[in-house]
Amino acid sequence: FSPDGTTVVTGSYDNTARLWNVTTGQQLHILEGHTYAVTSVAYSPDGTTVLTGSMDNTARLWDSKTGKLVKVLQDNGDAVNAVAFSPDGKTVLLGSYHKANLVTVETGQLLNTLEGHDHYVFCVAFSPNGNTILTNSENTACLWSVAEESIAAEESPILGFTQAINLDDDSQKECSIQ
Repeated sequence: FSPDGTTVVTGSYDNTARLWNVTTGQQLHILEGHTYAVTSVAYSPDGTTVLTGSMDNTARLWDSKTGKLVKVLQDNGDAVNAVAFSPDGKTVLLGSYHKANLVTVETGQLLNTLEGHDHYVFCVAFSPNGNTILTNSENTACLWSVAEESIAAEESPILGFTQAINLDDDSQKECSIQ
């Protein structure tokens, strides 16, 4: 959902993402450009930009008002399974095989690679203050300190397949939905 709750973005195996009006259900835009399934989507905190991740090994930024492509952020040879914006909207987190990459929105520059998983990273999240990152793969959840660029805590094994994660306001707890 967009931050104001008026639109929603969905990813699809038809290689597109779509923006929808929540009230009417009307399709507003089709975001075309990926060459494989769109597996993850996120809105920027201000709602002006949509981030998509795809099995075509790219993440893309789109203008949420026009549906136009703004920038291709990554093509690193791995499917982008999970995406998230930092609370200030200046950085994105891209989950892929064994790792998550921190990338600047403005330039697309890789800031850091968070490695510590044995499988694909399927869920990523920033804490509300942006100081902590949570990543989750098939059997491990890792909390990362952004400032120290290191694992702050690790929980393994995680039983079952996690589809969504979130950090609470004080960044001390996590909520997993399986």
